Amino acid sequence: MTIILGGVMLVGLFFSYTDIVRFKKTYMLVLLFSLATLGMLYDPVKAYLINGDYTDLYRMFSEIDNFRLFGWNADKVVSTPTAMTTNYNAILVGKMYMYFIALISNNNHLLSFINAILTYSAAAIGINIVGMKFDLSNTKIVSTFVFFVLINDYSRVIANIRMPLAIAVFMLIFSFEIKDDKKKLWEYFAYIALCLLHNAMFLYLGIKLLVDIIPRSFRKFLILIMTASSIMVTPILSILMRFGGAGSIVEGLVQKIQLYTGSNKVGFSLLSANVRMTLINMVRLCFFIFLIILCKRIGGNSSQSRSIDRFICFGEMLVALALGSLWSIDLFNRTVLFMLAIIPFYMIIISSERNVRVLPLKKMDGYTVISWLFLILNLLYYFGSYVYQQLVF
Repeated sequence: MTIILGGVMLVGLFFSYTDIVRFKKTYMLVLLFSLATLGMLYDPVKAYLINGDYTDLYRMFSEIDNFRLFGWNADKVVSTPTAMTTNYNAILVGKMYMYFIALISNNNHLLSFINAILTYSAAAIGINIVGMKFDLSNTKIVSTFVFFVLINDYSRVIANIRMPLAIAVFMLIFSFEIKDDKKKLWEYFAYIALCLLHNAMFLYLGIKLLVDIIPRSFRKFLILIMTASSIMVTPILSILMRFGGAGSIVEGLVQKIQLYTGSNKVGFSLLSANVRMTLINMVRLCFFIFLIILCKRIGGNSSQSRSIDRFICFGEMLVALALGSLWSIDLFNRTVLFMLAIIPFYMIIISSERNVRVLPLKKMDGYTVISWLFLILNLLYYFGSYVYQQLVF
């Protein structure tokens, strides 16, 4: 499967340099349907039995079977804890998603197919919206989407399911704000719905709200506070637990925080124990900071919209959170993975200013070389480690 996946990605990259990109929508659809179809062939049960790789999809297959057998209240009817391990009372949208898959088909593999379609479609639409806002050509928009596909973890899209989808849709909603250069009420309702798809999104929605509410003059202070996230976990948990009786959503959020900050998930020793992942995440973090610096430099030389200013500030807050969460390997890793979804949008801003596509072959300046190196390092990490090697038919 790894060889086929590599072939699909290589073909996608190759044809992004041809005249086929003039048919932007068709090109994107063919690429995302190819990835989705391949994802449908992934077998999490076989991967677990052969390699011992336990993925979220392995657990979700069992949960979908239970929804199919016992209906909407399967999580309450099934008494075996191992059969329904997800607290669906805390994530109503997530429950609706699993129940929908159980209703429409007896083939659980359809979940990976639909999730890949939704995730890559959300990314493609968002990139297209922002690209058109900056008057980018089809070539530049397509090359940005291909870059997104290559640097983001495909295995998470088809096996982790909810978090990659939530991040992609989050960026899609943000793209509407960038396009209109103003915030709309429906966008916040959509963000809340994403929190009910995966409750870790409450954290990133919280950051978004801070960026929207806090005046620019206080942002540097706020970013400094974010780097001290480790000392805020205990008081936040204490506050949330007081409202534990307010509903299962709060309870689910507390469980998620405790999961990310449990004794077996914290400590700098875990970073050294996961050397490859730590190194690639540090590379990603450095590249993200590099793009923020370039975007801010562009903003200093031109009249930049308020939405772009907030978008860049949101990235700065994520950097602060990542640095402040080095003590928690799960939180650090998920924050860096969120950055990967933002990177293409920053590159749109840079492409507009430089009037060049992402990953050009002719204009090989410092920015282009760094971008190519970043792409190559990510692909080496994915294909050269268990990340993609665990994917089996």
